[in-house]
Amino acid sequence: ADVARSADGEDGLEEGQPRLSKRPRSDLGALAAAPQSLPQLRRPAREVPADRGLSLEEFLLRDFGAGSPVVVRGGCRAWPAARRWGSEAFWTDGAIGQRFVPVEMDYWLEHGFQLMPIRDFVAHCSTA
Repeated sequence: ADVARSADGEDGLEEGQPRLSKRPRSDLGALAAAPQSLPQLRRPAREVPADRGLSLEEFLLRDFGAGSPVVVRGGCRAWPAARRWGSEAFWTDGAIGQRFVPVEMDYWLEHGFQLMPIRDFVAHCSTA
């Protein structure tokens, strides 16, 4: 199977680069038979409330060394990026909206991918 080709038939791959391949339809039965449950964690995740901080020292001694998962609620709240990235205008207005990204047109890549500006992708997702 090939990747999406341009109008002139070139696939854009350099010599020796692997081609994307479609998953054979025979694999669909194996996917459907796969267990649908998530694996159980060996240790439950410790939650750190949003109003309490977590120092690097505490994390390293208590959680990292023991291999225990940690959920820090609101841990990114103060990051300026978290506020900006949540706004649709951030992705559609200005220079970010003009950047091109590859978008898979279907799950199995039967129709390949299409390059589109981020603003068009956001508009497509907003209407879907």
